[in-house]
Order: sequence, then C-alpha cells, then structure tokens
Amino acid sequence: MTLFGGGGFVRWVLSPFVLLLAVVMPLVIDGWTFGNVVLIGVMELMCVCLLAGFWLPSRRGFWAFRVLAGLVVLAYSTYFFTECFYSGKRLTVTGRRDA
Repeated sequence: MTLFGGGGFVRWVLSPFVLLLAVVMPLVIDGWTFGNVVLIGVMELMCVCLLAGFWLPSRRGFWAFRVLAGLVVLAYSTYFFTECFYSGKRLTVTGRRDA
C-alpha cells in the first residue's frame, strides 16, 4: 500500500476501527428482516475486504480492494434504482431541497 508514502500508518490506524465496526454492526440491529440480513452481510464483506486489502500480500490485497470497490458500486447503484423506481417520489434535477 503506497498511501501517504507507503508506510503502515493508515493500515494500523484504520484496522481496529474497521474490526470494531464488523463486530458491533450485527449487534445493533433490532429486528432481523431479509433486508437487514443482506445489508449487514454486505457491510461485513466490505469490512473483510478492506482488512484483507490492508494485510494480505499485494497481489491478493489488490483483488480484495477490487471486490470492495465493486461492492461500493453495487451499493450505490442499488440505492439509485431504489430511489428512482421504488420510492414513489418524483425525480427532479432542480427545485427546493426541503420538499
């Protein structure tokens, strides 16, 4: 990893927080519905990919970061299609933001 000069600072600082997020997130869910299970599963997979990208050798870490990027694209495209087709709100480019 070459972020900020190639040192391990970012990896050492972020890893405990990502691990804590992976452990705590399933514990804060009140009702387990199918949507919550999918959401938590994807978030757990994102945490595992980020940690794998940090700590595995560069070839495997590269692919872990690629899977993470793919999951982010999948999450945002799912959000976009949900807002466009299933929210019941009109899609506008301009207008008041509080409406």
